[in-house]
Amino acid sequence: MKKFVQLGKIPSSDETVVLDTERGTFATQPGSSESIEGNYTIENGQELSVFAADHNLFFQWNNKRWNFKDLRAKLRYQHDLQKKITIFSIGDVTIQYPAWWVDDPTFQPFIPERDQDEDFFGYIASLARDDEWQRTLIETWDK
Repeated sequence: MKKFVQLGKIPSSDETVVLDTERGTFATQPGSSESIEGNYTIENGQELSVFAADHNLFFQWNNKRWNFKDLRAKLRYQHDLQKKITIFSIGDVTIQYPAWWVDDPTFQPFIPERDQDEDFFGYIASLARDDEWQRTLIETWDK
């Protein structure tokens, strides 16, 4: 795997985030890059990225990394409606945080959710179930 990966920051800004794949660390650099190979965000205090390298798609959560090929069976994403929290886990790595819909008065728990649009962890869960979407991102980012 290449040593450095250029990531677009979400929400978009005039910064590029560089992932050092050997150390598993992120560094922000001023200016945008023409050669974006994935995306990056900070959500609930967690550094998260999705990127393509070596004809594969990867998810990096802080300094841990998984190939999407292996992710589907290990990933859990669910809401606890009573506690108004979301639980996201991959194997033994888990986070619980306030659900994105806590302050949304229009939220209805029985209609299709907007998880992938409102919550980066929801985006990861949706992406893990969609092989075609994964292929499209690999084609777009792994040049």
